[in-house]
Amino acid sequence: MKKFVILSLILSLSFITGCGCDKKDTTKDNEPKNPTEEKKETGQEVINERGQLPDKEVNGMKFTNASISYVDDMATFLATVENTTDKTISLNIFNLVFKDKDGKQIATIPAYVADKLEAGESKSVVAQVNMDLTKVYEVEYEF
Repeated sequence: MKKFVILSLILSLSFITGCGCDKKDTTKDNEPKNPTEEKKETGQEVINERGQLPDKEVNGMKFTNASISYVDDMATFLATVENTTDKTISLNIFNLVFKDKDGKQIATIPAYVADKLEAGESKSVVAQVNMDLTKVYEVEYEF
């Protein structure tokens, strides 16, 4: 009889407390947040939901998958550039011109891919800047 009472008491307590299994937040404090979500939490406007910028073709070079991400106060621009011509294109430093929704220039920063881009070859463009680019709506590439 004692065993039955003790067992009933244990089962009742575990039912009442839910076995100590409450819903926990599965995100870890050390995991970086999605920059778009982070900017929404701080009330800053994010024009491009996923940080994606429109694809563009300039001088036989197609810029795709352009995006801006954030780590701390550093904005990182990343894109893929492909030579769509049948000739080798010589490249030097060029400018990334960031514009807002109204076409107003927000910032201009230099970028570099390679000395040359062979026909059909693709490379990554990476540029970092310590400024707020959350209002960037499009990017122009100036050679």
